[in-house]
Amino acid sequence: MVRWIQGRYPSPTPTARACSLFAPSSTMPFGYGSPYDMVSSPSTNLVNVTCDVSSARIDLGKGDPLQYICNTGYLFKTGGTTWSPISSTSAETPIANTWYAKTAIVTFIGMDLSSTTYYGLGYICTWTGSQWKCGCRDSACTQSYRQFQQVKT
Repeated sequence: MVRWIQGRYPSPTPTARACSLFAPSSTMPFGYGSPYDMVSSPSTNLVNVTCDVSSARIDLGKGDPLQYICNTGYLFKTGGTTWSPISSTSAETPIANTWYAKTAIVTFIGMDLSSTTYYGLGYICTWTGSQWKCGCRDSACTQSYRQFQQVKT
């Protein structure tokens, strides 16, 4: 028989887990780009979300110095009426006060992820060696969109 003594065992610490809902094969809603790298590596998630009980962290980019991430994105909550602007941070120095090279991070605290779906938009540009490809929806990347990711635990 196991005897539990209150206060002797610590409560488990919640761990972060992936909570991005779109996969490389997901069909994007009209007018939005894929959260995956459609230019060079379709299996690389460029808008990767991890969540715990009440917060989410969005990692933008893949660490490539030839990739720039706009420092302003947008967040939408199911039941809301507008997209809210969100600012990202980075270990990199901002370029022209608008772009970060390699990666950027957005952290949200106090979200009800158990019963509410959130949507995030980022804008990521990649230099291909001959031109910039931004917000791609497919490998041709003939039009720029904001990359779309759905967040739900």
